[in-house]
Amino acid sequence: MMDVTLFGKNLKYLRECKNLILDEVHASIGFARSTWSGYENGKSFPNFKDFLKISEYFGVAESDLLHTDLKESDLIKKETTTKKRNKSDLNSDRISDLNDQKEPQMGMVREAGTQYKRTPLAPQNTDTNTQNTTQVIEAQQATINALQQALSLAQDEIKRLKKSPS
Repeated sequence: MMDVTLFGKNLKYLRECKNLILDEVHASIGFARSTWSGYENGKSFPNFKDFLKISEYFGVAESDLLHTDLKESDLIKKETTTKKRNKSDLNSDRISDLNDQKEPQMGMVREAGTQYKRTPLAPQNTDTNTQNTTQVIEAQQATINALQQALSLAQDEIKRLKKSPS
């Protein structure tokens, strides 16, 4: 028997362990705020696909999310930071992330046999992006040139047909 209330308590505990506010978690995983709130409050339960996304995001076994009181177990350790964050902290963090290009972007990565952990994402190669964009533009230009040639040939054929007696 599944306990939706225990599942919700575990979600809230996991979020708090990582010193995340509700807005950070639901946005990171891709849920509406009200949906995530319903999960944490034990009012609703995600479909299987979303349940797996949650399990992977926090790096916790599915069975532990459903059947283990994570707050009482020693499976999850709280991060040492005790600072509570609110929406204005989140917004200022996002702005500083945009302004500070020296800090690497973080993502959730799972190494074989371990839990997910935050690690720097590979920086995007702007040269490759520019090169890809240039290739797309060149291909589009070649298509336009071919269409213009076809149009010109069609117009010449129409002129020729109008001149010749039927």
